Amino acid sequence: MLKPSPEGHGTHTQLGLPACGSVAFFGRPCPGCGLTTSWTATLHGQLDTAFRAHALGTFLYLVFTFSAFACLVGYLTQRRFNDRYRPVAVMFALSLFSLVIYGVIRFFLVKYPGQGALL
Repeated sequence: MLKPSPEGHGTHTQLGLPACGSVAFFGRPCPGCGLTTSWTATLHGQLDTAFRAHALGTFLYLVFTFSAFACLVGYLTQRRFNDRYRPVAVMFALSLFSLVIYGVIRFFLVKYPGQGALL
């Protein structure tokens, strides 16, 4: 079972994955930095930690969970998930746009102390 990293990022390294290249090279977060920590904190009921790790983490966790259940229901009922349904397409586009904008803003505003060789 994963434990949310107290640093707000890096929980994924508990799975044997390498550290984020953006943090290693620049000392700054990529758009996805903190998502694993946020999702893990959400599952532990630590919503304040989840929000601090990644402001969109809990929202994206709920979107991905809903999508997984919708696909499972579609599979079990042998009905194709309609990916051209306008509200689904709009929700996906807004989620992706929000993640990119949040990531760019956070890249320039957040610096992880003691990390990054280039900036």
